Amino acid sequence: MTLGTLRTVVSVVAIFGHLFVFLVGIALGVFSLLSGVDAMQTLLMASPVLAVIAFGAFSNVIANRTGQPAPEKVSGTFALLCVAFPVILISLVLVLFWLFYQQLDHFGPDQLKIALGGVETFFGVYIGMISKSLFG
Repeated sequence: MTLGTLRTVVSVVAIFGHLFVFLVGIALGVFSLLSGVDAMQTLLMASPVLAVIAFGAFSNVIANRTGQPAPEKVSGTFALLCVAFPVILISLVLVLFWLFYQQLDHFGPDQLKIALGGVETFFGVYIGMISKSLFG
């Protein structure tokens, strides 16, 4: 896989994943599962780490509007990690939203925010390194 292709794949995953997580978070608030304050806090906690790579990806897409991919090859391991970490982060956030939506005992708004904080903290460094490596 070339670096340009990898940037494109990660860009699509990050941008649309960030948008989807944001929309699902809003839906939790709209359908009254979260109060206004809880909904806003949840959105603010669910999006910062993903926003880092999504904004880097968006800047890359805008800067390379001609679609000329970077020709250098990247290793399979590098490509796998660069795609897997954002996908896993998005998946975990969506799973937490789903668990909250199921209204499980002892998994209310506070537990959702704590879990989101843990996931965001864990993935923060990895996503930051990927963003810096791919998008500068």
